[in-house]
Amino acid sequence: MKILLAHSFYQHPGGEDRVVSAEAQLLRSEGHEVVTYYRQNSEIAGYGGLRIATLPARTVWGWDSHKDLVALLQRERPDVAHFHNVLPLISPSAYYACKSEGVPVVQTLHNFRIICPSATLFRNGQPCEECTTHSSFAPAITYGCYRDSRPATLAVVSMLQIHRAMGTWSKQVDRYIALSEFARIKLLGAGLPPDNVIVKPNFLYADPGIGNGHRYFALFVGRLVPEKGVLTMLRAWTKLSHPIPLRVAGDGPLAAEVQRAADTSNGMIEWLGQVPNEETLKLLKQARFLVFPSEWYEGFPVTLVESLACGTPAIAARIGSVSEIVKDGVTGIHFNPGDADDLAAKVDWACSHPEGLMEMGASGRQEFLEKYTAKQNYSAIMEIYEGVLKSSSRPVNATTRANGKLAHGVASVPKPAVMLVHNFYQHRGGEDVAVEEELRLLREAGHRTSTFFRYNREIDDYTWWEKGRLGIRTVWSQDSVRELRAALLREKPALVHFHNFMPLLSPALYYVCRDLDIPVVQTLHNYRLLCLSATLYRDGKVCEECLDKMAPWPGVVHKCYRHDRLASAAVGVMITTHDLIGTWRNMVDRYIALTEFSRRKLTENGIPENKIVVKPNYVDPDPGAKHGRGEFALFVGRLSREKGIRTLLDGWRKLKMSVPLVILGEVLCEEDVAEARAEMPCIQMSGWKEKDKVIETMKRARFLVLPSECYESFPLAIAEAFGCGLPLVASSIGSIAELVDDGRTGLTFRPGDAQDLAAKVEWAWTHPGEMEEMGRHARGEFESKYTASTNYEALSAIYTRVLGTPAIAQRTPHPQEIIPSRVRF
Repeated sequence: MKILLAHSFYQHPGGEDRVVSAEAQLLRSEGHEVVTYYRQNSEIAGYGGLRIATLPARTVWGWDSHKDLVALLQRERPDVAHFHNVLPLISPSAYYACKSEGVPVVQTLHNFRIICPSATLFRNGQPCEECTTHSSFAPAITYGCYRDSRPATLAVVSMLQIHRAMGTWSKQVDRYIALSEFARIKLLGAGLPPDNVIVKPNFLYADPGIGNGHRYFALFVGRLVPEKGVLTMLRAWTKLSHPIPLRVAGDGPLAAEVQRAADTSNGMIEWLGQVPNEETLKLLKQARFLVFPSEWYEGFPVTLVESLACGTPAIAARIGSVSEIVKDGVTGIHFNPGDADDLAAKVDWACSHPEGLMEMGASGRQEFLEKYTAKQNYSAIMEIYEGVLKSSSRPVNATTRANGKLAHGVASVPKPAVMLVHNFYQHRGGEDVAVEEELRLLREAGHRTSTFFRYNREIDDYTWWEKGRLGIRTVWSQDSVRELRAALLREKPALVHFHNFMPLLSPALYYVCRDLDIPVVQTLHNYRLLCLSATLYRDGKVCEECLDKMAPWPGVVHKCYRHDRLASAAVGVMITTHDLIGTWRNMVDRYIALTEFSRRKLTENGIPENKIVVKPNYVDPDPGAKHGRGEFALFVGRLSREKGIRTLLDGWRKLKMSVPLVILGEVLCEEDVAEARAEMPCIQMSGWKEKDKVIETMKRARFLVLPSECYESFPLAIAEAFGCGLPLVASSIGSIAELVDDGRTGLTFRPGDAQDLAAKVEWAWTHPGEMEEMGRHARGEFESKYTASTNYEALSAIYTRVLGTPAIAQRTPHPQEIIPSRVRF
């Protein structure tokens, strides 16, 4: 199915923005093509006088968004359009654009905007429903409820009143999604058709797993604002009979109040400031309970779902949807909102009844598994999409798939002729192997294939003059342009699939394909479009210094490409030139990213999101699952710093037991490895092996260790290990954190943290039964995602979509497409 997601991101990112991103990720992971129309409210800060003056009118009817959406809908022809926030840059005019193109509309109501201009039903420190009892929103204008501004509130009220009079809410949206039954009942007061309002809660894309170990503190997570009940919580902590440490994670206007309370608490209150989501989950797993003292009608707090997932009960205010999510006495404890004495009493009870809390945590975990997983959410959202498609009598696009599964009928469609273009590296690596495997796959599937290959080893035979011109050819390779044009006219492929184009081919080849009206697919095996070294790694750590620059000059200064400033300058000129002339945005019909993490990085830095699909690498033939628990831990890969080899060796030094380790790979850090082997006889170094030997060794291992400290694109060793039913102990960085499901297909540790690695290795070695179970899950992951047949279905669907899309050259570029992508960041 092809889905348009539309959302206006807030100036201060919050839970709603996270939910939108997670939903897009979920749909893509299930095989759907997701097209996005995103606006950023932060762009308002850069508006001139005229645009600011017209903003209120555009809040009512966003004529620019309406025009852009009509063009996007005509170009992409999605099956359904799913809206989230539309204020103020998109506006409800977007619904009319969809209706004009016959595209059904789904709207998730994350808040109470259509019945309350502030969207919160909260004013002066308490819930307010004054406008819901009036025929107009006059009270909101009087109080300046939106951004504490009467003019701004008047603009929002005008939007609400005009669209209520036009029947927009009741006629232009096919299905509303409310996040809770409480919200559904409140929202029906706006006159929405009851049958069109479905309850579907938020969810977690990745299961964080249940916490374990000693839980010794209470935890608050959220914005430090009055409506979150922060002051009530601080007062309650002064009334406790059984004091328990309280950690406060978050930032906001009440930060000073929290710090003062911490300073006078004798160490019982600790303010952590703003904490990344990854750290929040770790805190939740360690907390005895979550304190959730909100005093307003929350939409659907993701923090509560995370708490349930971690098996951490919540002591929560009995208000709005919170009392639905947290079941009193079952998954947590309720208290009266705003009542510090009642909160203190409930905290005291919790501290003196640890067994009761543990039972609530276990019940909460079960509640999460039954209601709030990605699987449950996906089933619910597909039921909604299929419902609106059925009621609209609009068939799903023939080239898309129902329920996210690739149609088996793809194979019956005449198979397009494909030309593969690739510049082979001087030192053969995983990317070269992937190209050869894909070529074999296409030929075995019956495609007529041709190749346009160059080999970097040619450079060794170049004259000094030819080597001097190499920098210019990296930007625009005139000889490759001529040769590719001749090859295309001779072979007549239906499409051209590019892989590496550095340095002998260059992006100039895209223009040859466009001139001959041949669609272009580009697999991005690395981060070359963003980073001179293609790795986003420098001096032993992740580096994103070039990402916010008009040109990647830091990479030239640091000699990031081949440790050579002139070579780095050539690559920098190539990236910047093609960014400025719009090559990346306009000359490629579809990009293939290997992971969702890579897709996000590319999208965040100017590559059009609607052109990127995720298709991982694969393993063929199927290696088959291993038997037995395994005899040793295994490392496979180059023994280089970015691969975490030093962390690996230091981790083994910190082990409290002897765990055999076999290392397969090319030795680059010889001194480190030699020293470690002399210290620890349990380490065996076997050097580089061919693929069949690697697989054979994997089948004798207990687990694979992957300690990378850089953003790997898609480590083929993961797919190979999964194929063997071999779990991993891997660093939680970049795409690895996405591919290895902690506690399910392996264990993850903090990148570069040898102590954490040692702890995870010890646990893995002493829990062979649990690791075997993870291995079974890993094998299931391989069968569903990384086989040749799955890869071919995905690749065939990409080709079919590209061949069914009008050439980009035949459309007028979006206004943003003529602006260099780096200028926008």
